[in-house]
Amino acid sequence: QSDLLRDARVSRWEDIFREIARACRPVDERAVIVIDEFQYLGKANPAYPSVFQRIWDIMLQHVNVMLILCGSLISLMKDQVLSEESPLYGRRTAQIRMGQIPFSHYREFLPGHTTRELG
Repeated sequence: QSDLLRDARVSRWEDIFREIARACRPVDERAVIVIDEFQYLGKANPAYPSVFQRIWDIMLQHVNVMLILCGSLISLMKDQVLSEESPLYGRRTAQIRMGQIPFSHYREFLPGHTTRELG
């Protein structure tokens, strides 16, 4: 575990991802980084997709890492990640549009809960 990340008071995303990239150098296991609700980062700071492009290009693309960007606001994800105008355009290897998990499957993820608790 990294001292930087354990006691972090980080004002720049680059510092966090530089430490992650350093930890991902060994190629025996692939690290998986998931950023959920990515579109809110871009909404809070419109420059964030450009910042993240630089992070990917300089720090992450040559290390053994799988980066997953998730978002529930499809229009913002398209604008910030998928559109030709996005700084991140052309850097994805796949995209998956996922639907809502049917209620009947909730127990598989949250065993031991009653139907009332799940609803």
